[in-house]
Amino acid sequence: GGNAELGGGIYCSGSSPRLEDLAIKGNEADYGGGIYMANSVSKLTRVLISGNKANQNGGGLRLDESVPEFLNVTIAANMGVDGGGVCVSNIFDNSEVTFVNSIIWGNDNYQLSFVEDNSYSRIHFGYTVVQDGVSGINNYGGYGHFDEDSLHLTASPLFVEPIYPNWNDPPSNGGDFHLTSISPCIDAGDPDTDNAGVEWSYDPDDQDPDFTRIDIGALYFDQLTGDEDFSNIIFVGLDGENGDGSFDNPFTSVQEGVDNASPGDTVIVKTGYYGENVVIESPVTLGSYYVIDPYYGHSDSTIIDGNPAGVDTLMGSVIAILPNDEGLTTVMGFTLQDGLGWNHV
Repeated sequence: GGNAELGGGIYCSGSSPRLEDLAIKGNEADYGGGIYMANSVSKLTRVLISGNKANQNGGGLRLDESVPEFLNVTIAANMGVDGGGVCVSNIFDNSEVTFVNSIIWGNDNYQLSFVEDNSYSRIHFGYTVVQDGVSGINNYGGYGHFDEDSLHLTASPLFVEPIYPNWNDPPSNGGDFHLTSISPCIDAGDPDTDNAGVEWSYDPDDQDPDFTRIDIGALYFDQLTGDEDFSNIIFVGLDGENGDGSFDNPFTSVQEGVDNASPGDTVIVKTGYYGENVVIESPVTLGSYYVIDPYYGHSDSTIIDGNPAGVDTLMGSVIAILPNDEGLTTVMGFTLQDGLGWNHV
C-alpha cells in the first residue's frame, strides 16, 4: 500500500472524482490512511476501504471541508488514533455527508469521529450498518450532527473473513469482506436507492447484479452463484418452528441443538435470550455467531439464563459438561447468567 502524510491510498484536494469499484487496502498516512479528501464533493460507489492505518486520525478516510456521497461502501478493519474508520472535520454548514447502503465496521478507536472546534459536521445515514450504533461514534465535543434513530442497524454483517485490528497492528491487505450467505445485510439495502419511486424489482438501480434487491455493503452476496455453505452447522434460534436445525428453520432451544449434534459437530446459537439449562455429553463446539465472527458484541447479545424465573429453584448450572466429551468440547461467545450450581438429576 501507499504511504504519505495525507492520503496513503488516494489524496483528493479541490477535486470531485467519481470513485467506483475500488479496493483501497493496506495503506498508511498521518491523516487519512486510505483516503484524504479536502474541499471535495466526490461520489464513491461500491468501494472497499480496509486495513488502512492513520498515525493520527482517519484510518479509513479523513474528510476536511468535504461532502462526499457514499453508496454501497464498506469501511472495515482500519486503524487510527481517533476515527479508525472515518474522521470528519469542518463540513460546510448547509451540506451533509451521506452514507447509503454502507457498512462501517471493525475499525479501531471508533467507527467515526468528529473533530475540530467551531465546525458543523452533518451526516446522514441511510440503510447503513455502524458497529455499536451511536456508541461507535466519537462526538464528544458535539461537533457532529446526525439522526441517532438512523443508526438502528447494528447487527454484525457477518463477513466471510472479518478482521478486528488494534492500534499496534500494521496496515493489512487481509480479510474477506464479502457477505456470507447468512448475513443480515443481504437484500437489506434501500429498496428505492435512486429515489425514482419505482418498486425495486422493476428498477435495476435498486438491484444487485444477480437481480435481487440491493445488499448493504460494497461486496454483495451473489445469490445465483454463491457457494457459501453452512449446511454442516446446526443452528438454534428464536425464529424456528418445528425446527430442523437449518439456518432458516433452527431448533428453538440450545439443548435441542446439542442433542441433535454428533461428535465433532458445531452448534451456533443465534442472537437472543434463552432461558434454560444445557447438558453437554459429547464433544461438540457450542457458540454464538462468535464462532465465525470474533466480535465481542455476540457475547453480549446471546444470553443463556440458567434461572429464567428469577427464583431459587432446582435449576442448576447454566451449562454442564459431563464425561464422554473426550476433552474436545468448546463453548464460546455467550453471556451465561443466573446459574445456581450443579443440581441436575
